[in-house]
Amino acid sequence: MLYQVGSADSPNEEMLLQGSTFAPIKSMPKIIEEFQHLILFVLRTKPELLRQQLQQAKDIECFVSESFCHSMNEEEMQKETTKRIIGTNILFGMMINILTENPKGLKSNALQLFLIGRGLKSVSSRSHLGFCAANEISKNCNNLL
Repeated sequence: MLYQVGSADSPNEEMLLQGSTFAPIKSMPKIIEEFQHLILFVLRTKPELLRQQLQQAKDIECFVSESFCHSMNEEEMQKETTKRIIGTNILFGMMINILTENPKGLKSNALQLFLIGRGLKSVSSRSHLGFCAANEISKNCNNLL
């Protein structure tokens, strides 16, 4: 359940689409890092979950490239593309698709596999895997929420 900050009422669909249920906090860089890890994991394991949102982002990139290629350098076009993508519901749609994916039979969904993977850590100086401490796993999960 998502709650609108400063309100005792449950959010409606419009509030969710506007993103007004979230408030930035001091650990925002950690949240962004976890989101990046999650998106990269899903792109590598189940890219079909994000196909529609990736196409929308590509459409925005093409529009910016065609419209501003003569007036902006490459870095400025990248910033403009990023600003336009953030102004849409593309990132929100990615999270909804990941969170609402149903597991098939006994197979885990992408989010469950991601959380399992984040619970394991590879130690480069050893030949085996170790497990993250419980508080480390919960901190990563809280960053996703």
